[in-house]
Amino acid sequence: MIDETDRAWLADAQPERRGFLALAAGVFGLAALSGTAKAQAAPAAARGIDAKQMQHEAAARLAILDGLARYCRAMDRSDRALQDTIWHTDATAQYMNNPLGPYSAPLDSGQTFVDSKAHTHHRIVNVYIEVNGDRAVSEGYGDSVIRDHPLEDGTVVESIYRGRYIDRWTLKNGRWAIQHRRYVGEIYGQIRYDWKDWPAFAKVAGKHDRSDESYQYFK
Repeated sequence: MIDETDRAWLADAQPERRGFLALAAGVFGLAALSGTAKAQAAPAAARGIDAKQMQHEAAARLAILDGLARYCRAMDRSDRALQDTIWHTDATAQYMNNPLGPYSAPLDSGQTFVDSKAHTHHRIVNVYIEVNGDRAVSEGYGDSVIRDHPLEDGTVVESIYRGRYIDRWTLKNGRWAIQHRRYVGEIYGQIRYDWKDWPAFAKVAGKHDRSDESYQYFK
């Protein structure tokens, strides 16, 4: 979870943090947000709301969500160049009980692990975000499925990892990127399948490199 140290770090930024929904309510009116208002809401200025602040926070949220999506894509496609766009060069990371250090260390070991598998699927959902000026914190629920190569008897093992990504983001030179990450592991499990009788389409996986079909559409 986002703890008091994260909130203290966030509070050091300017201006004073206000939740995005609170800002939206100030601009449009709570009744308008619920769809029950008949009259138009008063202009933002009349309500003491800085429209630029609201736009700034909305842009920050979109950048953070995009960054988390790029993280998942970069892991599954083994695209280190894309991965590096998500982090500041001086960023740090700590995954579970591993030592705190440069962000590159867990990414290097994690990518080596992913590349040794037949197929991987990463996603981050239920993302909660707080923004304060040039700083933000986010908590996203991560779900990773790692499929091993089939064994000689046709058995396929899938490992499931679930946890939370707690990230501190900063805006530098017009770019939102991760300054520090904590990963909290919470659930692990394994499922075994008999691979021999699967239809052909179920045995085809995405590529762990730029030969993957998606690169026809994305650089």
